[in-house]
Amino acid sequence: MKHYPFIASYPGDYEWLSLCLKTFHKHGAPFFQPPMVCVASEDFDSALEVCQDSHPFATVCIFDAVPGPLRAQACMINSDCLVALDNPETDYIYFVGSDCCLTGTPTLSSYFTQQEDGTWLPDLFINSYDHLLDHGCDVKRWQTGTSRHVGYDVTHEFMRRLPLAYSKRVLDGTRRHLEKIHNTSWLRYLVSIWEAGDFSESNVIGAWAWRHRPFDYHWVDRDPPGRDLYEVKFNPLKQFWSHGGLDRPADGSGEIPRSWARP
Repeated sequence: MKHYPFIASYPGDYEWLSLCLKTFHKHGAPFFQPPMVCVASEDFDSALEVCQDSHPFATVCIFDAVPGPLRAQACMINSDCLVALDNPETDYIYFVGSDCCLTGTPTLSSYFTQQEDGTWLPDLFINSYDHLLDHGCDVKRWQTGTSRHVGYDVTHEFMRRLPLAYSKRVLDGTRRHLEKIHNTSWLRYLVSIWEAGDFSESNVIGAWAWRHRPFDYHWVDRDPPGRDLYEVKFNPLKQFWSHGGLDRPADGSGEIPRSWARP
């Protein structure tokens, strides 16, 4: 299987992007293709410079079809088409944030689980919205928004751990579903709703897969006590918070060790 890390970025995240790419260059797994970075056309040259300095095999693509705040979400939903321009044989696209760093080399079992019949399915971590609301999480906006976008009630949150691995079939199915439900192209739909501020690409994709392709995933329910995000399965990819600076991790604690990115 061929797996492609995909990073939607912009100049404000380049400090993070540089570190992210360096860690992928140092710790990238054999099943990972070099990352693809997606930016707006005006940022192509600067993104290419970051890639050349940080990961000589990373590629840069352009996506301008949806301007403004939803450009990143739109290019991720369309990532299978963008990746196919470089490698049409890719099986899975991994959504990775600029503010993520590999702390070690992952194995396939870091993100996939082997089934009884020998096949490997990507893990998708979930929490019920009831569970999150009971624990004081401010997620009602995402539940309401995702339900409106997919056209049915959504009961779970699907953006629980990066990276998120999606097949071409799931991404294409999500786009086709949006077009069927809203009677317009998925691009036009995203342009029409960008001001609502409640579109989460991974929740929309996850909600579609949960209903229409449930057997394409190994679902990991994090509601039961003791199902900590990192205790369930080792994940060497750590996510930080790009708006907080390099000393403000979103998960974990302390400042990023620069040794993660050293050769």
